[in-house]
Amino acid sequence: MLLLHHVGIAWDRVLEVPRVLTRAGVRQDLLAPRRMRAATEPLTNGWQDGDCSCTAAEQGSISAGGRPRAYYDGQRLLWFDEAPPVLQFNKYVLSGYRAGYTYRQCLWSILQYHNETGNILVHLMPAVAIALSLATRVLGAWPLAPIAFYVNVLPILASLAGSVVYHTLMANHAHYLRWLLIDVCGVFALFLSGAHTLLFWGFLCHPRMRAAFVGAYYLAAAACVAAGLHGRSALQRAVPMAALLGVRLAALCARAALGSGSSTALRHYVAMEALSFVGAAVNVARLPERLFVVPLAGASSRKRDGTNGGASTRRFPGAFDYWLNSHQIMHLCVAAAMAHLHLGARQEYQYFVAHGATCPARTY
Repeated sequence: MLLLHHVGIAWDRVLEVPRVLTRAGVRQDLLAPRRMRAATEPLTNGWQDGDCSCTAAEQGSISAGGRPRAYYDGQRLLWFDEAPPVLQFNKYVLSGYRAGYTYRQCLWSILQYHNETGNILVHLMPAVAIALSLATRVLGAWPLAPIAFYVNVLPILASLAGSVVYHTLMANHAHYLRWLLIDVCGVFALFLSGAHTLLFWGFLCHPRMRAAFVGAYYLAAAACVAAGLHGRSALQRAVPMAALLGVRLAALCARAALGSGSSTALRHYVAMEALSFVGAAVNVARLPERLFVVPLAGASSRKRDGTNGGASTRRFPGAFDYWLNSHQIMHLCVAAAMAHLHLGARQEYQYFVAHGATCPARTY
């Protein structure tokens, strides 16, 4: 499982978005569906087609035609300071934002060019490839362990699909938290399913050690799910994730010391963790885009040329707004790490088939 990727995802989405909402003074009821707040907050001067429950208060100035001036029915890409607060979670990406889209417009935007294009495609393509491989049986279940195969592959597919859904439909920003939850649920699916081959097959000849690691791992995983859904602070969410990471690294070290299980699978798991660490670190550090943007003291006063009266500058404007920003690099690392996760599990299965009944006389 991609633990360090999960730390990056949780920091970027579960931890940071509530801070954005608090910092911007956005009330949760402004993000609720229309049916939940129509009785107390009429949607005057909102969207004409009724698919997005946005109000004038959420969007700011209203043009003479009665529509939010900055959005034009969701067709024009926005600058950072025009975007709704829930989408302002990377201040170094200054253009290419979608907001106020209907769901139909969100789906069509997959074919458009914006700052989420790379995030969508990098996970959409492997998700489609996995689904087609399963449908055509190019990727078939392991004959002696079909349940283990699906427990490995389906959460990977769910995590990729959740990411695609989130990045596609977040443009309907009035329901942003709904799609964020879908994405996080895909991550939690990997939390709960990614350790079965590493622990169950990797410690096959060490049942007591396996029981200890399995118990500690799933206890920490359950704490991560609870903290992700109900945690009130960054610390409350970070502690169980750190515990989960510690259990996994301890299991890898124990396997290496004991020479237990497939050494080839162990190398795949190490590569997976390294890729996850790089992706999470790049995402949290906002590299490389922060190296080419000097943040403005007041984003709302920024001019469209990227300057603020000489008080701040932007080098290579637009260089990373659409491609190769930190979140897209993390997506690339995660996709590669997921491949190593499956390859490692496949090696575990092959080792299990060849050596499953052969264990030393002394086990622990």
